[in-house]
Amino acid sequence: MSRRRSTHSISNWLPREPVLNPWIDQNMRRLQSGYDNADNERLAEIGHVEDEREYAETLAAGCCGFVDVEVRHRASGRRFRFGFNYGH
Repeated sequence: MSRRRSTHSISNWLPREPVLNPWIDQNMRRLQSGYDNADNERLAEIGHVEDEREYAETLAAGCCGFVDVEVRHRASGRRFRFGFNYGH
């Protein structure tokens, strides 16, 4: 799976898989509802070593409050970790 990286927008973390992208975006938006100034969005497919390393680096670089959850994509069985920072 080819990925692009940025700590600024979840769209830059999306795998280039049309089936998963709307699901990932929908889950992140749902997580962020009710939080002000969400940034440092991050995504990792669990078990993907490079994803998890970059996720941990982005988490460590954040400030203020944070939200991090694990979510399973039912159709594929794949598991992802989503997160972001909020506040300021």
